[in-house]
Amino acid sequence: MLIMQDLGLALTLTLRSGVAIQRAVSAAGFGGDGGGLRISVQHGRNGLQYRFTIEAQPTESDYIVEQHGARVYVDPFSAQHLNGGSVDYAPAGEDCAFTLTPPRLTGRRPKLVA
Repeated sequence: MLIMQDLGLALTLTLRSGVAIQRAVSAAGFGGDGGGLRISVQHGRNGLQYRFTIEAQPTESDYIVEQHGARVYVDPFSAQHLNGGSVDYAPAGEDCAFTLTPPRLTGRRPKLVA
């Protein structure tokens, strides 16, 4: 399912990522009406870098994507790089990690740094 926000942000969350976000938010002590996964994009030496953090609340300018009982917060700068992408939670070696498929990188799933 694709979630569209007011200014056109479309981001797909898989069911696995929704469950993982809920668990991470709960483990961080943010339950009920607060807490979500922030996905941010920054320019790095080797191109764009993606970051995940758990936060209690969104900022006033954030896009908020809600799906599968989970919330994702995205700032306007990052939204332009994530629009049309998807978030999953998948095995990464012996652990699991959030993964992102940005719209321009279809077929590639870069691991995000938490």
